[in-house]
Amino acid sequence: IIATVILLDRDSLSPGDQCFAQFRLERPTVFLSKDRFVIRSYSPIRAIGGGHVLNPLPSKKKRFSKDVLQELNILNKGPDQAIVEQHIKGSRLQGLSKTELSFLTNLSQKELDEIINRLILDNAIFKSDIENEIFIHAESYNKAKEKILTILADYHRRFPLKGGIVKEELRSKMVPNMREKVFNQIINDLIQEAVIVREKDIIKVKGHQIKLLQDQEDLRNQIEQIYLKEGLEPPYFKDLGQSIIEGGGRDLLEVMVKDGTLIKVKEDLYFHKKAIDGLKRRLVDFIKEKG
Repeated sequence: IIATVILLDRDSLSPGDQCFAQFRLERPTVFLSKDRFVIRSYSPIRAIGGGHVLNPLPSKKKRFSKDVLQELNILNKGPDQAIVEQHIKGSRLQGLSKTELSFLTNLSQKELDEIINRLILDNAIFKSDIENEIFIHAESYNKAKEKILTILADYHRRFPLKGGIVKEELRSKMVPNMREKVFNQIINDLIQEAVIVREKDIIKVKGHQIKLLQDQEDLRNQIEQIYLKEGLEPPYFKDLGQSIIEGGGRDLLEVMVKDGTLIKVKEDLYFHKKAIDGLKRRLVDFIKEKG
């Protein structure tokens, strides 16, 4: 197999020296951890080195990175438990299944089970998806909690008139391809810890409340008076006037729907609750009168 060799801790390798390297292969192939290999030059064809596989399914590594070299040192010389933990840690919030760990470590099922159980007892990792047995490192999990709280705080700051962020939008701001069950478990844990609140598909920091500034309160009252006056023939949002539209009227309408002042019938069409209540009363009186 033709490959490009990327030295990770130096620019060149002298005869007899050793270093960490990443191979970028011409075509996909299969290796297991600890498999040995021989390196031959292309022309002339002769053996120029060799080594063994530390990670058969690596991400692209950054050269001269202390974190990368520390990770590779663990995979090269660490005990099996440290190697398993490093692979789980390296997967971040994607996590790894037992099948993936078996492939990455080349350990027997019995050895792997014993190590996983010890890591769980040490609170170093935990099982996120009970059904599929996905293992997440505790450090990644705790960082994810912190990131969710940071995202929520920033969202509340930028959108003070919104009750919270839609759950899927929050998930999209986390790491790419984050497993849905992992995300759901983090959300549920934060709810259990009374740090955040979920209302249907909306997530917010516990205690967050919509607080209107004086000019927003004035605009809200202006909007309410329009819907009260028009009763059962309310205007569409686009007809409320440029000053209301540009002044944050859309967000205020949603605030008024949430607090029960307005009723949203369809996109862009709202009724004041008193108008609907009046219509209900007239319908009831009409039915009673006609028997």
